[in-house]
Amino acid sequence: MFKDSKKKSIIKKIEKELNKNWKKEYFETLFEEFDRESIESYIAMVNEYNSGKLDLGKFTTEEDLKYPLRNIQYLVKKQKELLKENNDPELFEQKKEIIEELIYEIESNWKESYTAKLEKTEIDQHSTPLELRRFKDVIQHQSGTVNLLHKDLRWLKQDLRLIKNFISTGRPWVSKLN
Repeated sequence: MFKDSKKKSIIKKIEKELNKNWKKEYFETLFEEFDRESIESYIAMVNEYNSGKLDLGKFTTEEDLKYPLRNIQYLVKKQKELLKENNDPELFEQKKEIIEELIYEIESNWKESYTAKLEKTEIDQHSTPLELRRFKDVIQHQSGTVNLLHKDLRWLKQDLRLIKNFISTGRPWVSKLN
């Protein structure tokens, strides 16, 4: 049985992690909306706990609380690496070049039929083909609603390979896990 004392201990660790390592400016560079929503929900959970309004009974396993703690630690690490990357002029220039190449590939070679083809395979938000998500990311970057500079260099390179491969083959990437 998952005791309330253990739950309280983990929530205190989450609070300590947020207070010690999460910086408000990290919100500005979070690329994925679900990461922002996750952090906001963890902050709300800690605030509810501190105000005495949190129902500890909704946490039935230790993992229910350990996941948020690990996720915060992961996002802090990711944001520190991103800031380091963006402060390195050489790496920052590489990112800008890859983004320009992504935009060029989309503007020059993407056909409306690709979007339609990929949308046919889309079931829900979690099964959207990667190529369609990356296409939408580039469009949103161009409109100013997202900033691809908030993605790390490794993922930008992967996105470029993914888009180029789809344009050249017409076949979406399929996860080996499916």
